[in-house]
Amino acid sequence: MNNACRYKCLSCSLKFSNARTLAMHQAGAHGGMYIILCESCGRLFNRKYHFNRHFIHCGRLKEPFKCDMCFKMYRHKSSLIHHLKVAHHIHYARNRTATFVCNVCNKIYSKFGAFENHMKSHKNEPDCMDTPNDVTS
Repeated sequence: MNNACRYKCLSCSLKFSNARTLAMHQAGAHGGMYIILCESCGRLFNRKYHFNRHFIHCGRLKEPFKCDMCFKMYRHKSSLIHHLKVAHHIHYARNRTATFVCNVCNKIYSKFGAFENHMKSHKNEPDCMDTPNDVTS
């Protein structure tokens, strides 16, 4: 097989030059099949469990970066930091220590336990901040 097109779709036999293009083709052209690509070695997986198990032991991967909150894994620290910011509202300060920012009142915590306890305090707050004078009958 030509090295330029060494990735072959098993569903329709089209050939692609890289695994990422093949994965995008399979996901779009064949019923929205969910494909996970190991960026370290190029292997494709259709189950997250199998990918996560492989990713930990992938020989070409030196240090995976794992999210301690949801256990997703990333090859690059910058990808993990972006995930933490977007998915869990955790921001890293310049000194590289994690800070937890409340998305309701913007209070900042350096320890996750304190942040978690604080977030529980917002559970009983009403979604609407109207006062009785604001309500018209």
